Amino acid sequence: MGHFIDRCDFIDMLEESVTTHSKVAVSLHDGQHFVDQVNDVVTQEGQDWAVFREHDWVRVNDIDDCARAEPREPTYDYKL
Repeated sequence: MGHFIDRCDFIDMLEESVTTHSKVAVSLHDGQHFVDQVNDVVTQEGQDWAVFREHDWVRVNDIDDCARAEPREPTYDYKL
C-alpha cells in the first residue's frame, strides 16, 4: 500500500519550515515544482495558505507533495 500524506502533514511540514528557516520541496497539482522557504502559514476565508519567501502564496489544498529539501541535521537533542 502506498504512503498517503494528508493536509495536516503538509501543514506540519510547512510550519516546520517557518520555525527552522529550512527549505521545502513542493509539487503542486498543476505540475509545478519548486524549492523555497515558508515565511508563514495563514488561514483566510476558510482556506489555509503557505506564504513562501520567493513564490506566490499557495493554497495548501493545491499542494500535491511537500518534503524537506535537505535532510534534517542530526543534533544532540535527538540522542539519548
